[in-house]
Amino acid sequence: MRYLTLGLIAFTLQGCASIVSGTSQDITLNSDPDGADCIVSRKNVVLKKVTTPDTIKIDKTKHDLSIKCQREGYFPETVAVDSEIQGSTWGNILLGGGIGWAVDSARGADNKYADTVLIRLTPIDGNLSSEKVEVEVEVEAEVEVEAEVEVEAEVEVEAEVEVEEKPSADKLNFSK
Repeated sequence: MRYLTLGLIAFTLQGCASIVSGTSQDITLNSDPDGADCIVSRKNVVLKKVTTPDTIKIDKTKHDLSIKCQREGYFPETVAVDSEIQGSTWGNILLGGGIGWAVDSARGADNKYADTVLIRLTPIDGNLSSEKVEVEVEVEAEVEVEAEVEVEAEVEVEAEVEVEEKPSADKLNFSK
């Protein structure tokens, strides 16, 4: 009974996200390559401007984050960071009858973002890294072609014949 009571108390305290994890969290932003200028926003409101790599403190809410990064020589990239419900929220709902959840939800404590975000930037010139990589590709293909061809043609020929020598009468044979 004693262990059951201790377990129940521990489980109940775990269910209170406001106490356990607070209403804000640190998020580490990395980019490939480093040195990208990033804007972190939520619902089209700018929250932070940073240069990667950096760690920022963000208030937790049910709304997703948008992170847009850019660096000279690379295409800008925007990633969404989803706001997810923490596992401790279910403890609040089950054990607290929903009161703890309502408090945590109003304060954003029942939500969580990814701890680390990596934004990969694509170079404008098409090279994916500073190293040159040679790729050899071998392609084998077998092609079979069947065809039926029907040709219709009408040919008209015109010819001119010239005779240079007239046959002599003695060479002509007129017999009946």
